Amino acid sequence: MNQAATQTGALAWYDAGCSVVRVALDGSKRPDGPWKQYQTQRADRDTVQRWFSNGHPGVGVICGTVSRHLEMLELEGRAITEGLLPKMAAACDELGVGDVWRAVTGGCAEASPSGGLHVYYRVSDGVAGNTKLTQRLARDDEYTDEERDLATKGKTIVRSLIETRGEGGFVVVAPSTGRVHPSGKPYVFLAGDPSRIPTVTGKQRDLIHIAARSLDQIPAPAPIPEVTVLDTDRRNDTSGGISPGDDYNSRGSWHQLLTPHGWRPVYAHGNATYWRRPGKTFGISAVTGGNQGDYLYAWTTSTVLPAEQAMSKWRVYAILNHSGDFHAAAKRLKDDGYGETPPPPQRPVLTSIPMGGTARSSRSDTPTHPTTAVPVATLERSDDGNALTLVDTYGDKIRYCAERGRWLHWTGQRWEWCPATGGIVREYAKQIARGLADDDPAALRHKQRSLGAIGTTAMLTQAATDQRIAVSVDALDARPYELNTPTGIVDLRTGDITPADPAHLHTRITAAAPDPTADPDRWLGFLADTFAGHDELPSYMQRLVGYSVTGVVRDHILPFLFGAGANGKGVFLETIRAVLGDYATTAPSGFLMAKNYTGHETEIARLAGARMVVCSEINEGDRFDEAKVKQLTGGDALTARFMRRDHFTFQPTHKLWLMGNHQPSVTLGGHSFWRRLRIVPFVNTVPQEKRVDDLQGILAEKDGGTIMAWIVAGAVAYFASGLQEPEIVKAATDEYANEQDTVARFVADRCHVGGGSQVKVKVGTFRAAYEAWCADEGDLPVKPRTLGLTLRTRFGVESSRTNRDRFYVGLALLSERDEDPNDASPPIDRLDGAGAGW
Repeated sequence: MNQAATQTGALAWYDAGCSVVRVALDGSKRPDGPWKQYQTQRADRDTVQRWFSNGHPGVGVICGTVSRHLEMLELEGRAITEGLLPKMAAACDELGVGDVWRAVTGGCAEASPSGGLHVYYRVSDGVAGNTKLTQRLARDDEYTDEERDLATKGKTIVRSLIETRGEGGFVVVAPSTGRVHPSGKPYVFLAGDPSRIPTVTGKQRDLIHIAARSLDQIPAPAPIPEVTVLDTDRRNDTSGGISPGDDYNSRGSWHQLLTPHGWRPVYAHGNATYWRRPGKTFGISAVTGGNQGDYLYAWTTSTVLPAEQAMSKWRVYAILNHSGDFHAAAKRLKDDGYGETPPPPQRPVLTSIPMGGTARSSRSDTPTHPTTAVPVATLERSDDGNALTLVDTYGDKIRYCAERGRWLHWTGQRWEWCPATGGIVREYAKQIARGLADDDPAALRHKQRSLGAIGTTAMLTQAATDQRIAVSVDALDARPYELNTPTGIVDLRTGDITPADPAHLHTRITAAAPDPTADPDRWLGFLADTFAGHDELPSYMQRLVGYSVTGVVRDHILPFLFGAGANGKGVFLETIRAVLGDYATTAPSGFLMAKNYTGHETEIARLAGARMVVCSEINEGDRFDEAKVKQLTGGDALTARFMRRDHFTFQPTHKLWLMGNHQPSVTLGGHSFWRRLRIVPFVNTVPQEKRVDDLQGILAEKDGGTIMAWIVAGAVAYFASGLQEPEIVKAATDEYANEQDTVARFVADRCHVGGGSQVKVKVGTFRAAYEAWCADEGDLPVKPRTLGLTLRTRFGVESSRTNRDRFYVGLALLSERDEDPNDASPPIDRLDGAGAGW
């Protein structure tokens, strides 16, 4: 493409009202340079004309309000190949917007280099954000090596088929060509041009989205298992009755449930209703009915409802009306007339024989070691009968987690894990055995056996599977917006505190209770000294810690506190860890570093339910295990197991933090790695005269309340305005990334790029020089395939092949001619003709 065509194309998009920017020439399909300002304000026409005056081949457009409410809908190349285009047209016809779809595809449409279809339209009612509308499961032959590894661990790998670019979204447009796309192929108009972009209404756009969603090929997820609520009057034995939740699922109405909370029905088709979340003026947020069954399935992550999970009316009711407190929700539904009380449980009884021991007159709210027998009806003399009695008596104080193989008991503030031998729950079992009758030979034999170690263990084994007290590991500590403290449960979105509640299933508790009235001077003074000269860092660290103590994994990041010794980073993290108590932990040494062996899965299992995990012990020469970093910061479900236990899958709640005096090397890097890392520089060395021995211990003990209040305030600030990363963090991270890019550094230091086809170097010669340079620099070289890919995408260097050798063309080493007589690369100082123009 000639220079005039590129510039003309860019100006055509600009004159059509679009915000135009240049595209990077590295095949990443990203803007060239900073572009955030152009998401809200267009560059002027003279600037756009100047950008493309040198024939820059990549034209990009920013969608959304800045481009007069522009939206782009893309059918990926694989979607076209798999026949989704006619299916999309048919779905639009069925929904009554077939004519609109034909107008859109005939107005301004283009083919992408990968064979996809881009259609452009404006929405009169405003544009939503980028949205994935249609996906399918990835096929085995499509997996990358990393994806294949994740798939073996239970991760679902998907491929996008139809998606949009909306508010603030970026798209490469025709007539772009060359190095803007990895293939080097052009973007080509199929119909119309930017001046013919049609306008649709918000409702028409929503129906087009619904048509695309109807083509989704991801299997409907299994509904979230219903919660079993402990009924202290009937102990959850619902045989012959109907629970309030089940009854509400049967008789309740989605409209009556959702509309009081601001949800609005957008469109109904068949038995499916599409909904828009509160606070949103356009777009589709969720669906009830349809392929999902009588469940709600939300695409949005901007509400309290979990995204991409099938939820019953009963579960949604509990979340929306009772903040996820299923016990309170069941009680209210029961008061409202839902559910049927079951008949008394029918259990095998031998005879009504008085039981020995002293009766307990009342049950304490806080568990104590039992000292008296409990009067219950005599059950069949069996381990099962003993187990039923145990759960009948102590069911509101005990739980069993099969994945951990451990019992828990309620302390009045949290569910505390018992030791492997059973702890206080074993004492409860012995108390049941002590209360058994012994007034006839058969009863005496049963009591004697029950009091023995074998009988007590058998009682606990039988009770462990009783669904009234069985709890899965992913149900524990599963309230992402709550933090359990000694004075109650904190709502991290608001800072409000409510009393401890066993129904919330918290097993963790902080070491300190938040005290916003305490004197904060010592803590704030430490922060001021540590971050002197960088006033934006204390508030950033407050939001970062506040985010880390939530159970929400939204920002997929790895904070890395880096700096020489005696600069406060250790004191900061140790203090926070001590104050957070059970919610913070440390990872094994070298947890995120590459090793010559595979760690045990218990390392991953220990992350279940954790909030803040500190990784340290970085040695000079260590290298990141980049795949592990991505896996553990990505927010996807993890599968692991505890020692000698079955595998289980859990949704991550943890945020990893890294601390070190050395920066590990990064071999592959790439956007997926560097977008996670956040370097927080600790540059102020504490003078000897200001150092305090065990300062972290003093802060945690003396100022725990004020630090806990500081953390809670940080969480509230995070939910209000996000992390807001300061420039010093961005700059430090960028500097680290540049230092770790060995290919770019080698090219800058030892190579010349350009010169045409006469300039070339044998691939083997170049590789040897690169590896020798890396050895001198103390760096690890990238793999040959990565080297070639980087040279092509970053520097436009292609390879060619003769009968004997492969060469990099347009690339030369800045060194003497290789002594290998078969090396066809000419010395730079001897090149002539078109290739010697420097």
